[in-house]
Amino acid sequence: PPFALKTKVRTDSTNIRIYYGAGMLIFNWEAAQQELRVHDPKTGAALGIKVKGFVSPAKWHDVSWEIRAARQRVLGDGEVRYGGAGDYEDLDAPVAIGPSWGSTVLVESLFVEPLKP
Repeated sequence: PPFALKTKVRTDSTNIRIYYGAGMLIFNWEAAQQELRVHDPKTGAALGIKVKGFVSPAKWHDVSWEIRAARQRVLGDGEVRYGGAGDYEDLDAPVAIGPSWGSTVLVESLFVEPLKP
């Protein structure tokens, strides 16, 4: 950190999962598609954000996960879906995107861009 993970992604149904460190974002979570699941990149602690997790299946969506030294922010199609504080200064881990529970996820692009502190 600081960086932004930017992707253009779509699902056929549920579970767009984006990973960094111990963290994960889940759009269209199979247990509650309207809820955005945010797992903290450092601790893995899970948080559900009501009515912020749905994206239309079979359509491309722009997702950005911004990780700074002391905070994170999630954007979906230009809308801020979540923002929160944390201690991410020393994290160094790969990023990944994938499906779950039988979904198919397609990735058109994936970039990791530095951000100004």
